[in-house]
Amino acid sequence: MRRFAAALTTALLGAAALPTAALAAEAGEISAGDTAWMLMATALVMVMLPGLALFYGGLVRRKNVLSTIMHSFFGLALVSVVWVVVGFSIAFAPDATGTGLFGGLDFVMFNGVGLEPAAGSTIPFVLFAAFQLMFAAITPALITGAFAERKRFASFVIFTVLWSVVVYSPIAHWVWATDGWLYQLGALDFAGGTVVHASSGVAALVVALLIGRRAVNGDVMEPHDIPMTVLGAGLLWFGWFGFNAGSALAANGLAANALLVTNTAAGAATITWVLASYLHKRKVSVLGAACGAVAGLVAITPASGYVTAGGALVIGLTVGGLCYSATLLRSRLKIDDALDVFAVHGVGGTFGAVATGVFATVAINAYPGLIDGNPGQVLTQLAAVGATIAYAVVATFSPSTAKSRTRPDRPYRSHWKRAMSRTRSTPPPLYDPSFEHDACGVGFVADAGGGSADRVLPLALAGLASLGHRGAFGADGASSDGAGVALPLEASLLERLTAGIPGRVAIGRRPAVLQLFLPRGRVRRTRAKAVVMAAVDEVALAAVAWRTVPVDPTALGPSAMASRPTFAQVFVPRPAGPSGRAVSDVAFERLLLLARRRIAGEAGRLGLGDLAVVSGSCRLIVYKGLVAGDLLARLYPDLALPLPLSFASFHQRYATNTHPTWRLAQPFGHIAHNGEINTVRGNRVEIEGRRGDPDRTGLLGDLTARGPLLGDGGSDSASLDEALDLLVASGWGLPQALAVLVPEAPALRSDGPSIPVPSSNRAAGFLAPWDGPAALVFTDGRSVGALLDRNGLRPLAYAVTTARLVAAASEAGAVPIDPAEIAVLGRLGPGQMLLVQPGRRRILAAPTGASGPRRDRPAAAGHDRPGPSFADDVRWSAPAGEASGDSPGESPGESVSSPGRRYLAGLDAERLRLDVRTMAVEGHEPLWSMGDDTPRTGATRRRHAPGQADGGGPGWAAPGGARPADRPRCATRRDVGRRHRDCGVA
Repeated sequence: MRRFAAALTTALLGAAALPTAALAAEAGEISAGDTAWMLMATALVMVMLPGLALFYGGLVRRKNVLSTIMHSFFGLALVSVVWVVVGFSIAFAPDATGTGLFGGLDFVMFNGVGLEPAAGSTIPFVLFAAFQLMFAAITPALITGAFAERKRFASFVIFTVLWSVVVYSPIAHWVWATDGWLYQLGALDFAGGTVVHASSGVAALVVALLIGRRAVNGDVMEPHDIPMTVLGAGLLWFGWFGFNAGSALAANGLAANALLVTNTAAGAATITWVLASYLHKRKVSVLGAACGAVAGLVAITPASGYVTAGGALVIGLTVGGLCYSATLLRSRLKIDDALDVFAVHGVGGTFGAVATGVFATVAINAYPGLIDGNPGQVLTQLAAVGATIAYAVVATFSPSTAKSRTRPDRPYRSHWKRAMSRTRSTPPPLYDPSFEHDACGVGFVADAGGGSADRVLPLALAGLASLGHRGAFGADGASSDGAGVALPLEASLLERLTAGIPGRVAIGRRPAVLQLFLPRGRVRRTRAKAVVMAAVDEVALAAVAWRTVPVDPTALGPSAMASRPTFAQVFVPRPAGPSGRAVSDVAFERLLLLARRRIAGEAGRLGLGDLAVVSGSCRLIVYKGLVAGDLLARLYPDLALPLPLSFASFHQRYATNTHPTWRLAQPFGHIAHNGEINTVRGNRVEIEGRRGDPDRTGLLGDLTARGPLLGDGGSDSASLDEALDLLVASGWGLPQALAVLVPEAPALRSDGPSIPVPSSNRAAGFLAPWDGPAALVFTDGRSVGALLDRNGLRPLAYAVTTARLVAAASEAGAVPIDPAEIAVLGRLGPGQMLLVQPGRRRILAAPTGASGPRRDRPAAAGHDRPGPSFADDVRWSAPAGEASGDSPGESPGESVSSPGRRYLAGLDAERLRLDVRTMAVEGHEPLWSMGDDTPRTGATRRRHAPGQADGGGPGWAAPGGARPADRPRCATRRDVGRRHRDCGVA
């Protein structure tokens, strides 16, 4: 077997060493065999482009696969046109200047590129041009691996066109044109070690450094499909035979040798890379094998027409370890060359070019190298590589920065720069884009000291602008997912809104303002106004004045402009109560809630989906829209400074579960929400099920007569805001209502609960917890605050100045306050709340019940009465007037803990198995789906409290922070029994 292998090797080397002239056809005549081979070789090189697309596509994250593949596919189309127009002429036309730097314009638009062979060739000149086109197409495609996942398509197009003309074509002329200066110098590059790989590798490094590192957004930068990458590597290996063997430009021994050494070097480099990976990580990787093969193919490219199989073997064995080491160095230097283009192509191509000067032999071609006694060839190769790298580095700056000067490659960067330019001339020294997250931005600014009212709105708008990178934008690059502010209806703002309104006196003191989005068509707008007037009249209120809100539409992008509504305000005077005095805020807000629900119901019934009540309150007003946060004040001149206010909350939206629309921008009536609610569907069903309660008097009856308790066309945040409406209008304090709707796990706190424990215990269960990762900024028009979910899966930092100006936001430093005036810095922890009451000059800290937010809630509700413990052996007797034994499975003397009573209380066998057993035996929280969001029928009389979901649903892994690991956050307590009617709404 060994003798056979030795004989086979000798035969192959002997065939490869045959003189080229003996196998070539006569120059100047077209050879059918050579032409057929070159047609095949051209097709093989073209196959490398889809191979490269698959190779790169498998290495990126799933969401970026198509854009990565598009770079290779569309790049072929671009370069095909550029090559015909001017690229081929610059590369191969006769040098008109005599400098050897670039060709003339003789072949522009393929003028003169005909069917006859060029001098010394046996194939049509047009076929040679087509073959070289494939080299020109794949070279910029290689560079795209450096900026994968973070370069805009328009930027990629401009870069590819400019780089092909400015960089690739001149270097090709230097090396391959007979009058090129490196060709005249004697540099050897059979198939593109310097022209293709060294130039693209260093260009990739330049682009990676210019663009900067990717913003990881909490994602792991792992390849999403290794088989796709291996398939791409196989296609590259296959196509590389045409790449190298086709460079012989004939079907001869030189082509056969190039094919052999190409395969040999690829195999040797694969073995070396895998071995190096094993020695370094103690494991073998198929991805490493694929990368090693590509490194070997790169290194042998310039030498494939000059070295024997033995030389190829040495080159392959060396370059595998060399390129693997380059990837480790790149990682240590934290250079985000996404797919290691420089480490493989830059390092591999450079090494291959230099190694050509070492291993070139006259046994293959007429050019001796160092081993054949010509050490000067190594110096020539070094000069060629150095000149190519230097020119590629300098020339790449122009095409790689041409587009990014106006539209940067990372979308968040422009908004961040615009926001920071208002407060700082240079970026903060500790800013790191890798900490950015794709999640909404929220915050507030409040004056708790009474002396900073003039600073509140400017700081809030600056904070909103600073969070611009947390929003998303449409394809037009200017239409935002939504941004807005919520402001108190204080005298300064009312003075501005009512200035110039006829009949201003009729508005009176402390009116309400309905902020509306109306349809744009005249007929539809008239119908919408009639709906509003009828809804206001129905609750015995009066709409005494209408105002068209001034706007500057130039602040909007094309998409937002096309869908923009008409902006209007309705002024509603405060009505008088039975005593003749003006009604309280709570009573007024209750009437306004009924009017808002009637408007929403009628708009849906009449098909006026573009009619929306942005806010309708006597305490606050909301300005919002599909506009960039730093342009909100430009869109709404009402927000022009100066405008002294006691507080302002703000929100920059990143839509994840709804299509961006004007009405779903935040803030809503009470909250601005950053996060996702995993229990939203079950909560909607459970609250809507209260419509089936037989006694529907009071507020619940009024609401059910006007439509659904919760709207069915909103987001999870909008539904939570509507649930808060129910409680606040019935007398609940907003902080207390939020603490019950978004509960913490009080038994697990080491520093006490943030709300009174007895209150939360009595309320637990009769309202479904809206659980999920959330940071909430909330306001009722008199106070403003922030709340974090019990898992702390969203960040929220705050600062308090010496003048008691409070700023809170999703990111520390978003609100530009001078550090010299900051007295307190902090951040909310899981389940904690921060409340500021500017009117009382109070800042209520989050950690303890003693100093934490306490607000009254309705008294004498049925759920406040203590119920029996199921451990008590209490005998039940039928109430007066009720026949004994009417309840199934019960008798007058039956124990409370008997099966019949347990069933009616919700402790059936399924609850015992899924809930009680899980908590008692396993010590776990009883969850039975992702986030415990399984919906329940709303009409059931068995109350099942969903408890506090673990956040394991779709939103748990959403960007915004990692799950805290310092201590467990599951509560092993389950409240059971009959739920109270009306969701606690009196």
